[in-house]
Amino acid sequence: MGSQSSSSAAPTSVVSQLLNDPPSIIPVLSYHLMRGSVTNTSIATSPEHSIVHTALTDPSMVLLENNGSQVLVLTKESDGFVHILNQPTDVVLTRQDDISILDDTYAWSIINQMLVVPLKMSETLPNHNLNTFLQSVAIAGIQEPLENIPGVTLFVPQDSAFSSAQSILSHLDNTELASVLRGHVSYISQP
Repeated sequence: MGSQSSSSAAPTSVVSQLLNDPPSIIPVLSYHLMRGSVTNTSIATSPEHSIVHTALTDPSMVLLENNGSQVLVLTKESDGFVHILNQPTDVVLTRQDDISILDDTYAWSIINQMLVVPLKMSETLPNHNLNTFLQSVAIAGIQEPLENIPGVTLFVPQDSAFSSAQSILSHLDNTELASVLRGHVSYISQP
């Protein structure tokens, strides 16, 4: 009778970083656990997307209403694979299955790299070259409230959009700028 084995790997630098900081292991692993079933047939096809809750609920890392869990945004691309959209780089699920733990069903997947736990707005936006929005919310005096309000979803214009509107934006005072920027904020958690 033949035996089968499988393994999973993570970049050595990530493993070393986690081992040197044991409190960070649980949140990172929790973010890799998706609640519910995730299959190629259950995920929306691009340009649509599916939102899947993870097991990450640590309030020091997730600022969602009612102790909500952090989510992953998934879509099935034309290559036939499911991609995780809310990551700094393209993360692809190459195989999916489910596992039941106590009364919850979790999906597991083989992915091509470690997931990055979302950071605060001030740390996330520069990673995506969205610096003008961050500078603008600081100038308008609304950065701190946006960083600390649970359940906020941001619709952040690219820096080029700010450049095209600069002739209008440059004439706004801080109160008017804050009003424009608040139009890019949804204070209702997305499901």
